[in-house]
Amino acid sequence: MSNNEATKDVVWTIEELKQLKQFYEKEYERTQNTSFQLKLEEIHKYLSNYEHILEHLGSSIELRLYKYINNGLSVTKAVEKVAEENYLQDKKPVSTSKIWLYYRNLKKIIENYKKESE
Repeated sequence: MSNNEATKDVVWTIEELKQLKQFYEKEYERTQNTSFQLKLEEIHKYLSNYEHILEHLGSSIELRLYKYINNGLSVTKAVEKVAEENYLQDKKPVSTSKIWLYYRNLKKIIENYKKESE
């Protein structure tokens, strides 16, 4: 499996779990049915597991960008953070302009997910 495919799989899985979480949150609010709450807890556990995976898979630039954006950083701040990390770890690329190219790839992965899930 290529690095790009692995990135796609992780991102798509997290996006899918986030959509399921939203669905069950709305259904629980609407019905107060405890089975929806149990599903929410299960989904939360899976999301936590994937966030843990992201912490340890940090070698892919796209995954690191995704992790930082998912944790609330703006895209610009995420790009800057990855560039700074690369600089401090003496990894390439270190320029933000090069990191933006990786973000474009990540953005395509997310857009393709949205198209596929419609």
